[in-house]
Parts: sequence; structure tokens; C-alpha cells
Amino acid sequence: MKRIAWLVISLLLCFAAGAAAENIQPVPDETHECGDYAYRLLEDGSAEIISYAGAALELEIPGELDGHAVTSIGDSAFSWCDSLTGITLPDGVTSIGEAAFYSCGSLTGVTLPDSVVSMDGNPFAACSKLQTIAVSPDHPRLAVADNVLFDKTEKKLICYPAGLDAANYEIPPGITAVGDSAFSFCIALTGITLPDGVMSIGEAAFSACHSLTGITLPDSVTTIGDFAFSSCDSLTGITLPDGVTSIGRSAFYSCGSLTGITLPDGVTSIGNSAFSWCGSLTGVTLPDGVTSIGNSAFRSCESLTSVTLPDSVASIGKGAFDDCAENLVLTVGQDSYAMQYAVDNGIQYTCGEADD
Repeated sequence: MKRIAWLVISLLLCFAAGAAAENIQPVPDETHECGDYAYRLLEDGSAEIISYAGAALELEIPGELDGHAVTSIGDSAFSWCDSLTGITLPDGVTSIGEAAFYSCGSLTGVTLPDSVVSMDGNPFAACSKLQTIAVSPDHPRLAVADNVLFDKTEKKLICYPAGLDAANYEIPPGITAVGDSAFSFCIALTGITLPDGVMSIGEAAFSACHSLTGITLPDSVTTIGDFAFSSCDSLTGITLPDGVTSIGRSAFYSCGSLTGITLPDGVTSIGNSAFSWCGSLTGVTLPDGVTSIGNSAFRSCESLTSVTLPDSVASIGKGAFDDCAENLVLTVGQDSYAMQYAVDNGIQYTCGEADD
């Protein structure tokens, strides 16, 4: 009887263990490998590809990995995959992460399925040979016009392929936003025109457009993201619309040809490194209403000899004017914060007319 009792108990324990095993759920964020792919499991049990180790030329990404449906391409998952010339994503992929295909230097074409509804910025930034992005004309969210990718729902330009060789581009009417990194590394472009109605320019939207000499911003623009025009080496000048209230971090960083910029009266803050390494910038007048100037805002502007600071300035960050021209002179208000800043930092200054 004891043997039978132990046998029954053992069977019950085995059954319980099996039932428990069946109830074990995949652990989110745990990394798995399947062939050339590394992936993690999402909360719903589907897979997000996080890296690719293969050397394929034309790649059709599988719809499943180890039985888990592929629904997401993670941040930087295929970045720097120099061998890839073409990519087709499977039906079922709903999201593509930030910089997912960044700097795939041989990539010429991409096919996106109708299931894709979410993109974090421009997944194809710095793909120097990319010329073709294919989506279905019936895609519920995305659209392509002249090989440029748009989000129809958000009325946003997502990706201007860096491999296109046109010198000028006019964003079509109806677009209200230029997405993060949308034009970054588009080195052929010399001029870009934005239509009335565009309100926001995303982070790094035009960064490293090395040939860009001019850009027309409509009055509707109110937001300019961090790094928006950084490393636009050929940009000589730009007029910002009246609705812009802040200059983002590194917005014009290393714009070596920028000789002048007109800031609207509504600007209240200059971000960290906003104009640093603008070696051709000679003079800047900040409008009344600017209250803060960030760290290194004008650092290494070696030609900068004059800056007019309004009495409204209440904070100036560390190194804001370091390594500018030796004869730099700040024009400040008598007994203003800017005057005390100049005294404390050993910068030449002159007192301008007092504010009314």
C-alpha cells in the first residue's frame, strides 16, 4: 500500500510540475538567439529583433523566430549592416525602432508591410545609397511620394532617402511636421522649402546636410528640435519665424559657414551648445526676452567679436563664450546680470542703452 501511495503522490507531483511548466510565461527583455538574429520576447509573447549578425545582401526578415511572431524591429537592430542592399519586412511587424537601419551604407531599397503603424524617428538615417521605399498604396498609415516616406495620420515627413541626388526639394502642402532625422545626411541637397502649416522640426531633422546653403521656414514653425541643423557646413544664414520661442540644444552646432542669424523676439532661451563651433559667426544680437543662455552656447565661435545681451538675461551657462575671438565684446545693460557675468569671467564689455 505504501508503494502504491508513493506512486500516486509521484504521479500527482509530475502532473503538477507539468501544469506549472505549461503556465510559465516568456520572460520579457530576456535575450534569445535564432540563427543570425538576437531577439527579446515582448509581454504578449511576440519577438522584437534586437540585432542581426548575418551578411546577406537581399534580406527577407522572417515572420517568426523560434515560433514567436516577429512584431517589432528594435532600436539600432540592423545599424551599420554594410552588406545589405535590400530589405523586406514580414507582415505582422507593427513597429520599427530608433535608428533601426542606421548607416546601412549599401542599402538601396526597403519594402514595408501594411502592418507597420509606428516608427521612432527615421529608421533609415544615414543610409547613403537609399533611394527607394516601397509601401502599398492602401497602407493605412504610411505613404510614399517621389520616394519620400510620410505618415498620413500625423501629416509628418518621416524619411527623405539620403541616396536621392536632387539638389532642391519642396515639402508638399499639408505636412505639419518634419520628423526626427528626416533629412539627416542628405548631402546632395542644397535647398529645402517648407510649406505653410509646418509647425515642428524634429531632433536632428537636417543634421549633416553638408551641402545645404539655404532653407525657407514658414511662419507656422514654432518648434525646432535639438541638433536640428547641426553640422550643416554650408549653411550661411537662416531666419527663424516669430513663433519660435527656444533654440534647442546643439541646434546649429558646427555650422561652420553660418555668418549671421536672425532670432525672433519671442525667443526666451538658447540651449546648450546651440551655436558652438560656428566659426564664421561674427556678431549676435539676442532679442529682449531671452532669459537663459546654455552651457557652451557660443563656445569656439572663433570669429565672434560682438554679442548684445538684453537685461532680461538671468542665467548664462558654463563656458558659454569660451574660445571665441580674443577681442570679443559683450554689450550689456548697466548693473545687469550679463554685466556681472562679464566681470566675473574676464570678458570685455560695454554698457549699451538701458531698456525702456
